[in-house]
Amino acid sequence: MADVLERLGVPHDRILVEDLSKNTHDEAVIVGGMLSTHQVDHVILVTSQFHMRRSVGAFRAAGLEVIPAVAREPEPLDRWWKNLLPTDKALDESAMAAHELAGLVIYAARGWYR
Repeated sequence: MADVLERLGVPHDRILVEDLSKNTHDEAVIVGGMLSTHQVDHVILVTSQFHMRRSVGAFRAAGLEVIPAVAREPEPLDRWWKNLLPTDKALDESAMAAHELAGLVIYAARGWYR
């Protein structure tokens, strides 16, 4: 992503890269620490539609107010009737939804979600 930002004209010294986190909570805490040394007014949080709710809550719990920006899915949306058929994609999406729901419960129980 840093390379893309540079190609778009963002100066290299204005790009911060976080590569230590192992989960969303870690990322929120680490990014919060990184940004505390800079005068940052706005944080735009980019992630998938599935992951946005937990991400926003984790960043709020870490003391950051974010502007959510849902990333487009790499695959085009299927026709509505295809959602009614059992497919590998539907199974993957069900697994992601279950993961996010469990993550919300766990993050809330640990105080990592606001």
